[in-house]
Amino acid sequence: MSDRGRRVSRRGLFGVFRRSAETLRSGLGDVQRAHRGGRRGAAGGDEGAAPRDLPQYDRLLRPPGQLALALAAGPAAWNVDLKGRRVEPGEDIVLRGHGLDEPLVLVRVNAQHWAACSGECPIDGSDIRWRPDEDRLRCPACGSQWRLDGACRGGPADAALGRFVVDAYEDDAGETEIRVHRP
Repeated sequence: MSDRGRRVSRRGLFGVFRRSAETLRSGLGDVQRAHRGGRRGAAGGDEGAAPRDLPQYDRLLRPPGQLALALAAGPAAWNVDLKGRRVEPGEDIVLRGHGLDEPLVLVRVNAQHWAACSGECPIDGSDIRWRPDEDRLRCPACGSQWRLDGACRGGPADAALGRFVVDAYEDDAGETEIRVHRP
């Protein structure tokens, strides 16, 4: 074997990180799920091994028609491009875009009130959906529930969702301009 290591340019190195970010996120999620299931400790052996009785859930994502683009507008702030789509009261939409660590779910609660939270279930990575009849955000795969302020209200998930502030304005043409930012 050669003593010389393989040379990788900075550009190549960043490409490696970008391609493996999803794999890294998936691996970290597996570790977190195994940790939440409990560890047996030294006396029980198999410390850190993933519990075998954890249910597996399929990751459910939204169709492209229910997605909107979030455009970076400053540090921890994004403008929402609905592309002419109107979000009616009681509807939600998933935001994805540059600078977002994970998707966000944007909910139009009523004509004047909007809310936004992290839009990815911490258990299985599914896109979270707003259930106006239950007044809750819900994961369609595992059934976890959260309030609009991000507080967990049941299900296998026990972590709160990240909370965001929504500023929405109607312009003269009747289009809604939306900015989402961290509190």
